[in-house]
Amino acid sequence: MADTETIKGVRVSREGSRLVIRWGRFGRLTSGCRAFFGEMILFLIGLAFFGLPARGYIGRILQQDWSAFRWTDLFSVPFLLIGGLLVYRSLTLLFNVDVIEVTPEVLKVRSFPIPALDGAVTVPLQSIRSVECKVRILSSGRSGRRTVTPDYEIVANTPDGKNLNLLTGSTAPEPAGLVAQEIMKYIEAVRAGHVFPTGS
Repeated sequence: MADTETIKGVRVSREGSRLVIRWGRFGRLTSGCRAFFGEMILFLIGLAFFGLPARGYIGRILQQDWSAFRWTDLFSVPFLLIGGLLVYRSLTLLFNVDVIEVTPEVLKVRSFPIPALDGAVTVPLQSIRSVECKVRILSSGRSGRRTVTPDYEIVANTPDGKNLNLLTGSTAPEPAGLVAQEIMKYIEAVRAGHVFPTGS
């Protein structure tokens, strides 16, 4: 079956006995242009924090001039770390796509093209009792005003009562609910015997 975009930013397809869902990270944000410009500002701040100290080090490293390094260079390490994390966060949010692949044996979640810090998730399908969309409220206070932002998460519930976060970061309930619903429909079809294992 060809990919079908059921809700903007979420592509659901059946490839043989596999269910594949592709969901861009930036597409999860509902604020659109405001979110884009916010991420660009964070990216530029991170680039300045990272780029300015790193520019001086690159020449020394390429020339292998280790004697040029001084203990005072350690003061720039926090700036390098903060800048690198900001740049990395913005790039993964703007360009990464999360892929959920469900087979009769296993559920996998991975992100590409930039390797994600949260890594890939692999869960045997038999250890998943249900998959649902849950909301977590994030609050922040600026200039005396408190803002509340919902974060819709895709959560796998296990028979022993534990919750395993598969995906986070959606500010819109519809796409997150759709993803959880599609995964659950597939799992129920596997359990009813309507989807056969890959090797059969």
